[in-house]
Amino acid sequence: MKTNMKAKGFCHQESHTLPYAAEDLFNVVIAIDHYPHFLPWAVKARTYHHQGDHFLADLTIGYGPFTETYTSKVTYEGKENICATHVKGPFKHLTTRWSFVPISEKETHVTFHIAFELKSLLFQAMLEKIFEKACKTFFKAFENRCHTLYGEKNGAGEGI
Repeated sequence: MKTNMKAKGFCHQESHTLPYAAEDLFNVVIAIDHYPHFLPWAVKARTYHHQGDHFLADLTIGYGPFTETYTSKVTYEGKENICATHVKGPFKHLTTRWSFVPISEKETHVTFHIAFELKSLLFQAMLEKIFEKACKTFFKAFENRCHTLYGEKNGAGEGI
């Protein structure tokens, strides 16, 4: 895990080996419409304008009395990489990247990277206090989703 909080925003990366097939992990991440079912703070999600290897996604995040909706362009290469970039919303910039490298049929090395800066300096300052904990909670939610969909498996490295 690597977290970097700069004056120009936040950057975080996680890499873990998980006991799931790369395609299964890809399917959990790409299913943005399902995020409100398992991802903390995801209130509403929808995908649209599906064209070839990309689509648009709206995600509404809520924390306490605050909610914000943002739009991202999501692109993917096969079942190995997913990249989402900010189109509109509360960010000056936002990029998330997932990569899935199969180690075997039932084990995958997953890397997640996020870099962003909020337009609001107030929200940026508030987020600084909870950013690392929020990232850990976020990754645990994806891991739990995999357990729910594919069963809890042992034998690989740390979970996401």
